[in-house]
Amino acid sequence: MKKLDNKGFSLVELIIVIAIMAILAAALAPQLMKYIEKSRVSTDKQTCDSIKSCINTAVAEENVYKEVTATANLGKDVKVKFTGNNDPAVTPSGTYTNFINELKTSLGNGGKLAPKSSGAEYFEATISVDSNGNVTNVSVDTNNGVMSK
Repeated sequence: MKKLDNKGFSLVELIIVIAIMAILAAALAPQLMKYIEKSRVSTDKQTCDSIKSCINTAVAEENVYKEVTATANLGKDVKVKFTGNNDPAVTPSGTYTNFINELKTSLGNGGKLAPKSSGAEYFEATISVDSNGNVTNVSVDTNNGVMSK
């Protein structure tokens, strides 16, 4: 019986394996990118839900409720913008100290939130106040409409 001294792979075998891996990587890369973006959008939706919940909780506090409805000029929306760079910006302008402090506390990161999905630059919450001074609706979205259907 003849003994063979094969101690490894030939150069041709290695090149074939590398070519197969390159083809697989090229075929799977677009799918991977799509799944990554999908997970970022999902994260943004969860963050929108968290912001909405925190705003509803904050507005349930009497001093925050008075602050929001007093500045809203009755019948106008109050908008809260989270850019990720600084404290949440609230419009119309006014004194929202209690409201912002409550949001920072309940969000747990000082209110510094920024969207993850591509094209989104900020979260914006809208608090609708009717002409009687009642909060009727709270909605949250990103600037590129992640939550819109």
